[in-house]
Amino acid sequence: MLFVFLHKFYGAKAKSFFIPKRFAKLSADYEQEQKQLISATEALENELNQEAEQVDNVEYFLNIVRQYTEIKELSARVVNDLIDKIKVHAVDKSSGERVQEVEVHLKFIGRFEVPSEELVKELTPEEIAALEKERIRKQKARIASKKCYEKKKQRRLEEQRQKELAEQQAKEQKQTDEKSA
Repeated sequence: MLFVFLHKFYGAKAKSFFIPKRFAKLSADYEQEQKQLISATEALENELNQEAEQVDNVEYFLNIVRQYTEIKELSARVVNDLIDKIKVHAVDKSSGERVQEVEVHLKFIGRFEVPSEELVKELTPEEIAALEKERIRKQKARIASKKCYEKKKQRRLEEQRQKELAEQQAKEQKQTDEKSA
């Protein structure tokens, strides 16, 4: 679109419609704006791709976790499928007791925090039902978000195709104008 606009300006300049200095200033301003828009578009696309990748990672991890909902024993396979790394820190005896921090980093998720004892309790059937409703709601929201992302991706691809087509037409028009001149 900018190229078509500039093409019209060049045509107007050829007809001496614009003063050369004013035309040069306008042309430079439009070029600068084009660079800023391209830069902003790329930054937003990168951010969107990172968000989509993070959602995919979480979904992939949840699919793996669903295989191990009732683990009876910790096997090498379970560890390899779920855990990225384990950091064991030095022993601290400053409080009079032996305390050692252990960090567990899950694949695709990151550091896992062990819940405190007061958070771990028996759930009532109502709480379980509420948690299940929330899980289903989140799953539906993820699906809707993924569909929206795909639609936006398709729209961006179509806009890119339209832009390339317009650029090609402008190039062909320019070549036609040069041949006829």
